Amino acid sequence: MITARLLTPEIQAPGLQDFDYFRQTRSRKVYSPWAGTPIVASPSFDLESALSISLAKSTDAFWKPSSPLADSPLTSPAPSEPGSPHPSRAPSPVSAQAASRSAPSVDVQTLNKGSGASKSHHKRQSRENRRKKREQAKVDSGHNFYQSRPAVREKYFNKYGRRGIEVDFDLMNAPAAASGFTGVRQAFSKKAYTLEEIVRKTNFRVCEWDGRQLPPTTNAEASSTPTPVVDAKGRIVAHLGGHPDAEDWPQAHQAAAQLLEENRMLLAFPRKSKHHRRGNFFAVPFGVSHGGGRKRPTVRRQTPEATSVLARLNASTPFKRIAHFASSVFATWAPRLYDYYVDRLGATFEHGKDLKRIFVGSIFPSATYNFGPSTACFLHTDAANLPFGWCSITALGRFDSKKGGHIVLWDLGVIIEFPPGSTIFIPSAVVAHANTKIGNGETRYSFTQYAAGGLFRWAEHRFMNNNDFFANLTKEEAQEEAEREQKRWSGGIDLFSTLADISTKPVT
Repeated sequence: MITARLLTPEIQAPGLQDFDYFRQTRSRKVYSPWAGTPIVASPSFDLESALSISLAKSTDAFWKPSSPLADSPLTSPAPSEPGSPHPSRAPSPVSAQAASRSAPSVDVQTLNKGSGASKSHHKRQSRENRRKKREQAKVDSGHNFYQSRPAVREKYFNKYGRRGIEVDFDLMNAPAAASGFTGVRQAFSKKAYTLEEIVRKTNFRVCEWDGRQLPPTTNAEASSTPTPVVDAKGRIVAHLGGHPDAEDWPQAHQAAAQLLEENRMLLAFPRKSKHHRRGNFFAVPFGVSHGGGRKRPTVRRQTPEATSVLARLNASTPFKRIAHFASSVFATWAPRLYDYYVDRLGATFEHGKDLKRIFVGSIFPSATYNFGPSTACFLHTDAANLPFGWCSITALGRFDSKKGGHIVLWDLGVIIEFPPGSTIFIPSAVVAHANTKIGNGETRYSFTQYAAGGLFRWAEHRFMNNNDFFANLTKEEAQEEAEREQKRWSGGIDLFSTLADISTKPVT
């Protein structure tokens, strides 16, 4: 039996007197030395011998099992014995002691029968292997973007493709710039409204949506997830993507909200930064962008504090999952538009070797963490984004989505419930949108992903800014470019999916 004794003044641990008690934290704060009484094992205890015995046991039991009808020796097999996992290892110094004991027999067939735990392990390993193959395929294809899988598209199209929110709106009439690369800046009221205020002042429809299935109700238009939003021409101009089909998703999106709350405390926001054209809340945009005076695509500059916080958030599992989910939904429901992103953004990143993607497998080059703690956007458009592109918005926090936090698509005339943990896609550059206020004591954050129209213009203009590009065109090339500009907006709209595109099976 191994016993332990307290160190007395007569029995001191060797070298203890010379140990440097005082330490400093990273902030250079000195903390006091440990003042407790150490515990030492009995002098008869030999750690090396104990480890050697344990190693001999595990080696023979798992690497060289004997016949199920005989006891397994604890000593290592002889160096010349075929099949030995350690053929050149010298005998253990305690082999004589170990040989005097015996270990219980190991039934190989019993070990290999495949218990429930082992089957579960094999399933997890199989899924992990498939995931690694998909990741390798992305690397082999020259980019890290998500690749659409036909089986996934068919699964969701067949199940949800005929359920949608139809709106009296034609995307072709939305305000886009003449070049077709950006929207048009507009002035809106800098005020957030409650659900009751908007319902009272407008005739907008209220659409119930909780990210999963809902039964029809009589007092509101019910919908399910995923739910396309369809314009007057049958185009899927927006999409209620829902959330990943994972049992742990409630815990995952709550962890994301908690990360935003904790890291918000680490940022030294200037007081004025809480008040901007999108609302009264703290926000940090980041990633690769172009436009707004930039001469070329660049990575947004951040303060040292913001850089540290962004690195922590971007490396977290919850936000990686949100980013990957958004790209997979994008590729599934708008594959032509997604391929346009892959082609143009892929070229931009390939040309700019100093440009860094935010998340592996994500199509979006830019994102914003809206730290709240009460994020309710004013009515606005994000005119710098690609006008025929999608912006991904994920709501986070703790609030009653039936009473507040709705997304209001003003030009479409709908108010949609937007519960925590769910993701919605909209053409944010040309469709005015806002959020309804949440209740007292509630919290709401959001995570948005998007792409500036300037990044696509950079690729199509041969990696030159506007002035250089047009200065290098011949008269004929300038005429051709003018014709392309006239068609870019309509051509971009044609990249959206339609209900006819996703109707893969006849209606029965």
